[in-house]
Amino acid sequence: MSACGLHFFIPDYIQTALRTLEAAGFEAYLVGGCVRDALMGVTPEDYDITTSALPEQIKALFGTEYKTIDTGMKHGTVAPIIEGHAVEITTFRIDGSYSDNRHPDSVRFSAKLFDDLSRRDFTVNAMAFSPTTGLADCFGGQEDLQKRCIRCVGEADKRFGEDALRMLRALRFSAVLGFTVEEQTANSIHKNIGSILNVSAERIYSELKKLLAGDNCAAVLRRFPCLLQTVLGITPSPTQLAALEPEATVGFRLAVLFIGEDCGRLKSLKPDNKTFRYCSDLVRLYAIPLGMEQASPGALFLWMRAHQADCATMEALLELHRRMECAFAYEALCESLAEARLKNLPLTAAELALSGEDLKKSGFSGREIGEKTEQLITAVLAGRCENTRGALLAYLSEE
Repeated sequence: MSACGLHFFIPDYIQTALRTLEAAGFEAYLVGGCVRDALMGVTPEDYDITTSALPEQIKALFGTEYKTIDTGMKHGTVAPIIEGHAVEITTFRIDGSYSDNRHPDSVRFSAKLFDDLSRRDFTVNAMAFSPTTGLADCFGGQEDLQKRCIRCVGEADKRFGEDALRMLRALRFSAVLGFTVEEQTANSIHKNIGSILNVSAERIYSELKKLLAGDNCAAVLRRFPCLLQTVLGITPSPTQLAALEPEATVGFRLAVLFIGEDCGRLKSLKPDNKTFRYCSDLVRLYAIPLGMEQASPGALFLWMRAHQADCATMEALLELHRRMECAFAYEALCESLAEARLKNLPLTAAELALSGEDLKKSGFSGREIGEKTEQLITAVLAGRCENTRGALLAYLSEE
């Protein structure tokens, strides 16, 4: 759909909601991120609607034909289920004071779109679009999109005082979209970053993960060292920040940031277990000497067994060393890892060509089976025996 030069894909269920509101005499607009994304040529992932209709009017209008989710009515939101989609429709509103740096203590409903846009965080998120009347841009959001700039609506100190999480959102948008944070907005972040600690650990971690997934995350952390200093108590070195720049997972980037640090600090943000284990394993292994002494398939697997590193973790560890150390023997160790896999060398008991049942039949029992398994794996990795059933049985008979 196009209006005022904006080409905007709007799903049928969203168009139904907009038309229903307008047919009843109410104003209705798409608002926020979906408008920003459309202006950037990106198909929105979700759609929010803002309207002049009061919550009770929204419910009455849609409730006869659709089931509605009414849990947000206190703050002006009703969500009719249209074609299987919960469509969030929120009344134009004015937020009251924010005593907790996160949520408004109260809201007042308004009949003016301008009032609703005025309370939003950044200019690029404070635009509304109607297929009937076109784009409403009261604060220069289009211009800031063209400049690739993140700027607060109105006074930055006030916006961040209302909701401290907006500071992390600004940095996340910068990291993900590659936008620059405008100077006054940036100065306010540096000044007010301490109030981010009033936000729940879960919300901080959620935004931090998204920030670290952004291609521009290194540049953001260089400009705003106050973020990691405040939320994690760490100050990455220039080398660490440079190691973030090539494409990498969030877990890998966290490991880069925590080199030489206590990963226990990350637990304060209540990360998911998988990411925490991945990060802490890499940081632990990075601290253990690794070099040309392990540049043979067997020696490398012996090192991995001694320090509880599987092949996937080892690949990540070698990449971590490569990014952090100019003289690291990366190619030699990568070749050793590939050769170990090609030769079918055993890293675990399950990969040994002789099973526990085979050892039992050979006369071993109980603890002996485990001990012999370990001896055989070591013998294979040390080059004293091949990892075949016949060679292993022959090796056992010679002992």
